[in-house]
Amino acid sequence: MYNIDNCGHIVLASLEEITSSIEEISSGANNISISSGEIRLQSIDTKKQVEQTDDILRYIKNISDQTKTTEQIVNALQGLNVTMQRLSEIIE
Repeated sequence: MYNIDNCGHIVLASLEEITSSIEEISSGANNISISSGEIRLQSIDTKKQVEQTDDILRYIKNISDQTKTTEQIVNALQGLNVTMQRLSEIIE
C-alpha cells in the first residue's frame, strides 16, 4: 500500500493505515478499487439494495396485475362484440 506525493515519489503506507484498511475490508467493504496509487474502499449497503430490489419487484408485479386487468377487459370486450354480432344477426 502506498501513495504518490506531489513530487511523484512513492510513499509507503504506515502500519496504522494498512491495519485500518484491513479492518475496513473485514467490516463489510467489498468493493475495492486502486487508482492513482490510492486504495479506495466502497462499502455496499445490502439493506438498501434489498429495499431497491423489493421496490422493483413490486413495480413489476403492479405492471403484471395491470396487464392481467387489461387482458380481462379485452376478453370482455371481445365477448361483448360476439354478443352484439349475434344480436345483429337475430334482428336481421
